[in-house]
Amino acid sequence: MLRLPETLCLANLEENMIHIPGGRFVMGGEGPIDNTVPEHLVTLKPFELCRYPVSQKLWQEVMGESPKHLKFQNPHRPVERISWMMITNAFFTALNQKTGDNNYCLPSEAQWEYVGKGASQGKILIKSNLFEYSGSNDFREVSWASENSFGESHPLGLKRPNSLGLADMSGNIWEWCVDWYSRNYYQTLNRQYGEWSE
Repeated sequence: MLRLPETLCLANLEENMIHIPGGRFVMGGEGPIDNTVPEHLVTLKPFELCRYPVSQKLWQEVMGESPKHLKFQNPHRPVERISWMMITNAFFTALNQKTGDNNYCLPSEAQWEYVGKGASQGKILIKSNLFEYSGSNDFREVSWASENSFGESHPLGLKRPNSLGLADMSGNIWEWCVDWYSRNYYQTLNRQYGEWSE
């Protein structure tokens, strides 16, 4: 029988925070999407990231109500149809007030890509030792995608986590990062810095 993981909520939020060791990795990629090039070396300090995306239960506890436009209502599923402004200005402000901890925030794009690739544990991450998806070369093991999701989100943590213990890094819902978007962001940074640190 399939058992759902415990739903992410305020009571278990801290125990679901995973320590990510700092390290270096090659960020970006090559291919048809020109806003991921050029590849560039990034150095990250240690940080923490939650094992799961924000659940609908956690959102309701923090905000006092469910989002108005949820398509797939279920406390175990990720919150969806939330704007960047809602998550950064409202949710994290309320979460930090409720917990008394001012450290909760969205990850940077570099942090998100680093953990999606599995983090380096002291070595520079390169393509030859990476999975195609976060934790596997078979998307069905780690991801809800258009081929297997039936067009809807699914309860968090049903697929195998990656090597760091992070679930739903490939698929289920789109996730926000704290960074601003520019089509030429990488090119600008690469010309300016070559390598950058966070």
